[in-house]
Amino acid sequence: MMDAAVRYVLMIVVALLMPGLINKVKALWGGRQGASILQPIYDICRLFHKSQVISETTSPIFRVAPSINLVASLCAGLVVPVAGKESLIYFNGDFVFFAYILALGRFFTVLGALDTGSSFEGMGASREVTFSALIEPAFFIIMGAMAMLTGYTSFSQIFSLIPGLLQNIKINDAGVSIAELIRLWAHSELLVAAVCGNIVFLIMILVEASRLPVDDPTTHLELTMIHEVMVLDNSGIDLAFIQWASALKIGMLGTLIVALILPAALYMWSAVMLYLFLMLLVAITIGSIESVMARLRMTHVPQFVLGASSIALIVLAILLLGHKQ
Repeated sequence: MMDAAVRYVLMIVVALLMPGLINKVKALWGGRQGASILQPIYDICRLFHKSQVISETTSPIFRVAPSINLVASLCAGLVVPVAGKESLIYFNGDFVFFAYILALGRFFTVLGALDTGSSFEGMGASREVTFSALIEPAFFIIMGAMAMLTGYTSFSQIFSLIPGLLQNIKINDAGVSIAELIRLWAHSELLVAAVCGNIVFLIMILVEASRLPVDDPTTHLELTMIHEVMVLDNSGIDLAFIQWASALKIGMLGTLIVALILPAALYMWSAVMLYLFLMLLVAITIGSIESVMARLRMTHVPQFVLGASSIALIVLAILLLGHKQ
């Protein structure tokens, strides 16, 4: 339990660093030095000391929405396996809990945006709900395919590459070496599911965290904004909670990408170091995507998001054909 708690804290710290790493990558692509990778953390700390400006037209929903969003994100992280080990809390079907606890935070964020009475924030809320509803099927299809492949329905069991997938690999109590890990990837179904699953989770990061090419986190044009327009009326500690929750989503989904690569049988320090390295690669990938791709037209975003569902369906079809054979 203590080891799982330490890994949970590690994920939170890494999540706070992810926006800074992404911004640094974007700056390097643009030939600039860029701000420190710690700048988003400084900004959150600064917002904790700022006073709030709250409209008189809002209700208590607007005041509690950022707190509920942050708490929901923190609770979702409890079931995410970190660095190849089990999560702090795990149970059958916990990936359903993960999806809908995040949906609860999104629901209150949308309510808070609508509570301001702003037409622009209402537009952003409508887009947020639409794109989130489109990405949900991809998540459940890919997780259903992984559950079919492994025979388990828990994040920790699915992403630990349980012994049923390792029939030809002998694992001792201490762990496996990198060479044995390479042998593990020879399993074709596992390889297809892991690669396609990582693509789906990467698209989920771009959608859930409102990154390019779905949304531009640096834009100031309300007509094209999604997430940022919903939080225009938030300030002070509420805005800090929102930015923290956004960073946690990137960190959690990035951790799931890494979890598809790191089996539970790796040595502890090897797993932690490899986890940090792979999270750095995730940040570099997101920053590179944002640097080389322009934002899609709003009418083309649903096609991009539904591409994740198509990829997930391909995995499911391959697994179903494999079972029939």
